[in-house]
Amino acid sequence: MKVITLTTHSAHNHGAILQAYALQKFLKLNSCEAKILDYRPEYLIKPIINFDKNSNFTKQLIINIIAFRSRLSRKQKFESFTNKYLDLEQAEYDINGELVEIDADAYIVGSDQIWNQDITRGIDANFFLRFVKKSKKISYAASFGKDSISEEFKCISDFLESFDHLSVREESGKKILNELGYHNVHVTLDPVFLLDINEYNGILAAPKFENYILIYTLENNEEVNTLAKKIAKDKRMNIVSIGSYRNQYNSDIHIRDTGPEEFLGLIRNSSYVITNSFHAIAFSIIFNKQFSYVRLRNNRGTRIENLLRLISLEGKIELDRFSEVNQIVDYDMVNHKIDICKREAQEYLMGSIFNK
Repeated sequence: MKVITLTTHSAHNHGAILQAYALQKFLKLNSCEAKILDYRPEYLIKPIINFDKNSNFTKQLIINIIAFRSRLSRKQKFESFTNKYLDLEQAEYDINGELVEIDADAYIVGSDQIWNQDITRGIDANFFLRFVKKSKKISYAASFGKDSISEEFKCISDFLESFDHLSVREESGKKILNELGYHNVHVTLDPVFLLDINEYNGILAAPKFENYILIYTLENNEEVNTLAKKIAKDKRMNIVSIGSYRNQYNSDIHIRDTGPEEFLGLIRNSSYVITNSFHAIAFSIIFNKQFSYVRLRNNRGTRIENLLRLISLEGKIELDRFSEVNQIVDYDMVNHKIDICKREAQEYLMGSIFNK
C-alpha cells in the first residue's frame, strides 16, 4: 500500500518536522510504503538573513550579523534530520507550476496547522489535496490552529467534498467542519503520540548537563521568567532556554541552534518544562515530565488547551501558575487516557487507509 503524506515537513520548526517523522514512521511500521511529498511552499521557508521593510534597517542588520552563525547551524541540523529520517517523494509540477498527482493508493494531509490561514497566507489548495484526482484522500489530525475561520476561508468546504475520510486534531476543528456541513469528522491525536516512546529514545541527542528547568516559548513572556526563577530557587535547579538568538530569560544556559534530536533530548532529560508550544507540551507528556503551560497572547492556545482537556489536565489552564506548579501530574492517569486515544487514532488511521 503506497501512501503519500503532505504536511509542513520543510518548516525549520521542531514540532513540524517531528510530527511529519512520526506519521511516516508509524505508517512504515504498519506495512505501508510511506513517502512525504517534498512540497516546500515559500511561506514555510525562513531565510537565514531576513529584512522587514517596515522595521529599522540598522537594527535588523545587527541582529542578522549576530544571529547568522546560530541560524546557519540550526538550518544544517534540520536538513541533517531530514536526510537521515524522512523518506521524501519528489514533487512534480505541470507547465503552470501546479502540483501533479503521483500514483499512490492514498494521500494523507496533516497534521500540524496545515489549515491555519494565517500560516498559509490564505488558502493553499495543495493542503486540501486539490491536485489529487484518483487516489483516496484522507486528512489526519489536521489543525486550523484557532476556534473559527473567516468567511472567505469557508470556501474550503468545496475542497473537502472529495475527501474519503476527515479527521482533525482539536474539537474546535471538528466544530468548524460541522458548521460547514461535515458531520462524520473524527478528532484524533497528533501523530507524535502514535509512536512508542522508544522510537524517540532511539533518535534523541541527550545533553551533557542535568538538573534543569527547560524553557521553550513562542513569544517572550515575563510570567515565564518569574515562574522559572521561582522554581529554580526553590528546587535548586539551573535554567536552560532554547530558541531565539537573544537570551531573553537570562537563563544559565541558552542554546540558539537546537535541532530536532537535541530538542527531544532536552525535554527528556529535563526536571521541569515551562512552555507555550504545543509540541513541547506533547513531548513533555510523552516523556512524563512535570510542566507548566503559560498562555499565548491573543487566545492562540486553542490547540494546546484542547489537548490538556482531553487528558483531564484542565488545571494546567485554569490554576494560577504558581499554585499549579505544586499540582503534580498523575501520569498513571494521563498515560491511561493517552493509550485509549492512541489506540482509537491508530485504528482510525489504518482503517481509513485500508477500508473503503
